[in-house]
Amino acid sequence: MEMEAAAGMSWKALFERRVVMADAHCRNADSLLHGLVVIFTEHEARDMRACGGEEARRGLEDAHAQLGLALASMGAARHLALRCAGRRALDPAPSPTRPRRRRRRRSPPPPPPPSPTPEARRVLSLLREATELVYRVHDLVEGARAHMGAAESLLLALGLDEDDDGRDRGFAPWDHPPCVAEQLDGTMDLGEAFARALDLLMLTTEAGEAAFRVGDD
Repeated sequence: MEMEAAAGMSWKALFERRVVMADAHCRNADSLLHGLVVIFTEHEARDMRACGGEEARRGLEDAHAQLGLALASMGAARHLALRCAGRRALDPAPSPTRPRRRRRRRSPPPPPPPSPTPEARRVLSLLREATELVYRVHDLVEGARAHMGAAESLLLALGLDEDDDGRDRGFAPWDHPPCVAEQLDGTMDLGEAFARALDLLMLTTEAGEAAFRVGDD
């Protein structure tokens, strides 16, 4: 953000850019979560091995990264709105005049920062609500990753078959209750994360539209 300010971008252009970036990252996370939900719902309960592969693991990691980038962009946008809305905050301030040495007077207190405009307050409210929702979706994605990782570990621990050491367990490893429980818990977290990501997308879309209505001064 410092490089963008040095390049001469106004605070409003920076603010709009951060809000748009937050919306874009949320859209990316929503798309990734939707793809994961499709993967998990296309397989039956007895075919869980296909859900715990590299594709699912990579999708969860990518969604996690996009949510983190969305949080960073929201935080930058909120900082700009709180600090700069209602004034030209990135313009150089005039140099203060030196007080005369003949008489010492107490310097007046600095003026309070201007309050954000009603349009900026609306965007701040939306971003505040979206930030809380991003944290919730982030936690659900982390929970899904933990459950899938546990299921994969159980698969490795219980998944010896004839190709491993000549012993036949007599059942598929994913049919073992602990594996199924971890897999189902992860699937439930993933489904809730996707549902909340849709709500998040509605908030960031509205915030993006409202950001362009914020005045320059």
